[in-house]
Amino acid sequence: MPRLSLLGVLRTVSVLLAALLVATVLPRFGLPVRFLPDLVVVLVVSTAVLRGPTHGALVGLAAGWVVDLVPPAGAPLGVTALLYAAAGAAAGTFRRPGRPGTVPPVLALTVAAGAVAGGGWCVAVLGTGTLDTSQTLTRLASTLVVGVACLPILVTVDRALTRRRLA
Repeated sequence: MPRLSLLGVLRTVSVLLAALLVATVLPRFGLPVRFLPDLVVVLVVSTAVLRGPTHGALVGLAAGWVVDLVPPAGAPLGVTALLYAAAGAAAGTFRRPGRPGTVPPVLALTVAAGAVAGGGWCVAVLGTGTLDTSQTLTRLASTLVVGVACLPILVTVDRALTRRRLA
């Protein structure tokens, strides 16, 4: 039976807070939907680049379920979870043993955010028949900007907590 770790609990709480922040708090500040970054994919990538594709896929799956359940739900239940699982697995392939530089996590973020945005775009086209390319690209760009700023900090904190044996 897997044991519950403090780092796992911190990751879970951070994903839940990120999903709630994007869905409820940021829109209250008047930030248009098209500029809302996907903070959850940034957290999934920060874990995946340190732990690998399997762990990234599992964290992505769980994070996707959280995003699916936080209103407003746009896609059928489970689709977002599969998109985040694929994004986490793809980001995990950029794992480098030892100390990764800043380039692999940024590339992993680009691939993962692109996978989630592209998958969401396909779901929107198939589900509603409408397509808003500019909104998808703007959200992708804002996710990349916020992710490039936050990802080195998240990876450093995650690595430090792992070294302190919280994992």
